[in-house]
Amino acid sequence: MSVAEYQQYFAQAEQNGLKVRVSISPSFLTASDATVINYVAALAKSNAVSMWYLPEEPKTAADHESWRRLYNLIKKADPLQRPVGLYLAEGATPDYFRYWSDVTDVIFCGAYPELYGIDRASMVTRVKGAVEGVAGTNTAVIATPQFFDAQTYAERNGLSSLPPGFHAGHPNYQYMRFDAYVPLMLGAQGLDWYTFEYGMYVPDMVDSLRRVLAELTQLKPILTSTDPVPQGMSFTILSGPTQSAPAMGVRQPSILMTARNYGGNTYLFVASLVRDTVQVKFTGLPGSKADVLFEDRTLQVRDGTMVDAFSDYAVHVYKLRYPGIKVLVH
Repeated sequence: MSVAEYQQYFAQAEQNGLKVRVSISPSFLTASDATVINYVAALAKSNAVSMWYLPEEPKTAADHESWRRLYNLIKKADPLQRPVGLYLAEGATPDYFRYWSDVTDVIFCGAYPELYGIDRASMVTRVKGAVEGVAGTNTAVIATPQFFDAQTYAERNGLSSLPPGFHAGHPNYQYMRFDAYVPLMLGAQGLDWYTFEYGMYVPDMVDSLRRVLAELTQLKPILTSTDPVPQGMSFTILSGPTQSAPAMGVRQPSILMTARNYGGNTYLFVASLVRDTVQVKFTGLPGSKADVLFEDRTLQVRDGTMVDAFSDYAVHVYKLRYPGIKVLVH
């Protein structure tokens, strides 16, 4: 988009209380320094700009130098030093993400199971690799879950049929919960569903996204809490797979668990990484009851132990209750 076109876009965004992520055209990778700086400086004057977005999916060492140059020019031209983002798709290891962490402030990474016919745990492999890869740097990680139907994707891109190897279908509510919760459990700082342009035409997926967003909005202070968590909590798999199917070359543990403390309560976030039923025994839990949030059920915790079952790619959020503790108000 030209500067004039973006300025019109910014005006519309501001009227609707929205911010804009500015996509930098691949043509700027070979443009002169002055061309890049003048373009970015002109756009940077708008308060609607939230971040810059580099051309996606660089691959080679030569690309690294080109993207690094573009990153530096953007930083030079923007007096507010807004973050620069980049979507990476060519690998899943910590070394891969670490290699690219010096050309971006935010790494976007995702997995599209319905489109490519890959295991849903591939999101775990990619996000875990990214989070581990940027450890010790100032680079953030944002996960990019699938928000489109494969057939709709093909039609909207002018394809008469899906290319070989592509799969029809789209994630349901349970799978969308998995795609959203798991990256946050692994340490991603945000979510960026791809893409509303295609997903808006699939009503049940839009409804599922609304439900997931409502849950995450309610859980935001819990997920971002840094309060100390009780130690000694663990789990044992009683039945079902102990590992995921191969996910980008890696078999992940079939159960992922993390905990948060907030407002005097302990919350367990637990996800199944397999397309199967897994029964899990939790031990070392505080409290005597666990409310399973968003599921309208409560489990008993006896001597720190609780048992629950997980269907394929299910996520359960437990609020562990402490009966008998009274808050005195003076």
